[in-house]
Amino acid sequence: MGFHATKRRRVNNESLVLQVEHGAHSFLFTGDIEAEAEDWLWPRLSAVTVVKAPHHGSRGSSTSAFAARLRPDWLVVSCGQGNTFGHPHTEALARWIGPRQARTDRDGSIRFVTDGIRLHVEREGSDGVVPLQDRPPWRPRPPP
Repeated sequence: MGFHATKRRRVNNESLVLQVEHGAHSFLFTGDIEAEAEDWLWPRLSAVTVVKAPHHGSRGSSTSAFAARLRPDWLVVSCGQGNTFGHPHTEALARWIGPRQARTDRDGSIRFVTDGIRLHVEREGSDGVVPLQDRPPWRPRPPP
């Protein structure tokens, strides 16, 4: 039984989604899926260590049910600095309560290294390679 997207959202919701497990850690790569595909997927998934934010953190992705089901330690947002789409959107990020965040627009390349037990997280930017281990969990800012 597979997921069938409506024609309007077909391209994004037919992205390849891949879950990789290595020892105590699980990584979920979500492609450009949006709410429709997330609603189909979330009952079939369990908690993960790291999730790549669906569709670059667009408004139509990262539903509350999806984020609550996954409960990741890390959320990685792949987006370009100053991109014309405005990714990531604040409302999408606010649905991910608790995980540490790494974002390519501000952190550059992000690397996760694990032996199945330990997890080492680092970013590589213009200032070299910097560990991200000690970054505190992200909390949404209260509205102004």
